[in-house]
Amino acid sequence: RRKSLPLLDVSTIGTAPLLGVVPARTQVIQTKIQDSTWWDDLDPRKDDIVIATPYKTGTTWMQQITNQLLVDGDPTKFPIHPELGPHVMGLWVEVKIGPPNKVEIINKIEGRRVLKTHLSTSALRYEPDWRYLFILRDPRDVCASLFNHQVSINPELSKEVGEPTWQRDQFEEWFHQKFMVPNAERQDWNYFEWVADVWPWRHVPNFKFINYATLLNNTKAEIASIAKFCNINATNLDAVVANSSFSFMKQHQDKFEPPPQVMAPGNFINKGKVGNYKVTIPQKCQELILRKSVDVCGEEATAWLIDPSST
Repeated sequence: RRKSLPLLDVSTIGTAPLLGVVPARTQVIQTKIQDSTWWDDLDPRKDDIVIATPYKTGTTWMQQITNQLLVDGDPTKFPIHPELGPHVMGLWVEVKIGPPNKVEIINKIEGRRVLKTHLSTSALRYEPDWRYLFILRDPRDVCASLFNHQVSINPELSKEVGEPTWQRDQFEEWFHQKFMVPNAERQDWNYFEWVADVWPWRHVPNFKFINYATLLNNTKAEIASIAKFCNINATNLDAVVANSSFSFMKQHQDKFEPPPQVMAPGNFINKGKVGNYKVTIPQKCQELILRKSVDVCGEEATAWLIDPSST
């Protein structure tokens, strides 16, 4: 059932061919920590929700929002499946964490599923009945959040996947060697190419693009829009807003953070703010990020990422 597709070719980013009016999969991503072909073994359901995001743009936050919508704001219910692991990252389909028969377990889960992925459109399975939620963020804030994440990674895991261990005084070295490098050198998605790949598909009917800043600044209205898009009859939006807030998630962060072999407890749920890059990233690096975004993602996408009201 697995399809044979070429490995990642950076030259095709943002230019995936059309299958009618929807994106076609043209890439396979296989690294030490993920395998995009695992999606081929997933039995599709018409009501599946897919949260598709690059790293550090609010993935876990969106998982909590959608799952709170599905339980109508019940603060005692978390999307935890013990057979997959004691954390909400359990429905992250392509990641090589969890039992070897993970996809088989996901296929047997009862009720509506909220699936998670860090694959972009040219590597992600498309189903016309699924609802896809893409959440994107100012690339400067992504950079700040990702660096905080990287320095918190368990050194043993970094060693296992062949990555260096980063310290907080190594920001500029990390910035130039990891955050700004082309995709072909990482054999994985970087933020700019991820956005460039998905941006042409923002008008696909079952795709919803959400700006992190808009969601943070106008939370209730945005959550109501997400509920409507996903065909969820939400009757208790105030509770959903409260139980998907960063303060609530920090109080219950043991329900959200990855296992200790990935990251030390207490470091996963961050501040969730907009503009934090201003105090954590040097001005020259901020300027490089914006230039890179315009070059790779385009002016329109960059303007929307920085100020969604501008487009």
